[in-house]
Amino acid sequence: MLKTVALLVTDKLPWLVVLAGVLGFVAAPVANFLTPTTSFLLAAMMVGSGLSLSLPQVFEVQGTARLTLLTLTLQLTLLPLLSFGLYQLLPNPALAIGILAVGVAPSEITSALMTMVARGNLALAMRLMAFSILLSVFLTPLWLGLFLGKGVPLDLGGIAVELGLIIALPFLLASGLRTRFPKMARYNDEFGGLSALAVIMLIFVVGGSIASFKLELNLVWLVLACVVFNLSGYLLGFVISLVTGQKLPETLALVFSSGMREFGIATTVALNFLPLGAALAPALYGLLMMLSASLLASSGMVKNQYHSNKL
Repeated sequence: MLKTVALLVTDKLPWLVVLAGVLGFVAAPVANFLTPTTSFLLAAMMVGSGLSLSLPQVFEVQGTARLTLLTLTLQLTLLPLLSFGLYQLLPNPALAIGILAVGVAPSEITSALMTMVARGNLALAMRLMAFSILLSVFLTPLWLGLFLGKGVPLDLGGIAVELGLIIALPFLLASGLRTRFPKMARYNDEFGGLSALAVIMLIFVVGGSIASFKLELNLVWLVLACVVFNLSGYLLGFVISLVTGQKLPETLALVFSSGMREFGIATTVALNFLPLGAALAPALYGLLMMLSASLLASSGMVKNQYHSNKL
């Protein structure tokens, strides 16, 4: 029963995310009341992901070490720089800071799920996601400090500590537990469902923050910035694949890993450390990203099936 529910949640995740965002917008008072739970929801996402991966699976890079290093280096430098460019262009300061929070976030947890749906290289996608998340504990506050400087008061140490407690620690402890008890692998679907459910709840919460903004030109510019950033990430993954000569399964892993940024982390940072209204950017980005990723995943699955049939 539990496995059936978990599979249903993960299979319908993109549409459930959209529904959660709409419900959060409609029931804004309830969503805003649940705002203090964002850190716990993010920790739940990390636990679900960690329980799906043993420590050897996370750190075993034999055969893909160069590709992993190159991809992480480009993702964690070029994407923050792109978000800084968008930050300079957006007229609303709070929304501009929000898109910056998205840009300095790591790979989205569900990037591995989308890679699996598209029948891409799941091992590569999960490895890129795991390393990116662990590195974000240090890189996210570092980039924010460099980009915002003294213009926006930031508790960089507080950001690093919170990310360590709600991201790195839960992920590593859960992954260590999975390593210690390998038979837990039989519950991978349930663990994936836990992460997916936490994502849905997080979107519901941030949907409430959208309700406080009126539909105006600033919001239109933000939507365009989110679309540009999302598509640029996909393009980066495709270019990496093209330059390194990867096959379709690896290409899908690179595209999803680069194009999907962890809006949950960006939202948590925005809600707890950034100016009021900054969380709107991660919320909108998350909705748009999940829609685009679901379309890409379906397309990738069809192409992979076509190539399999030819062989």
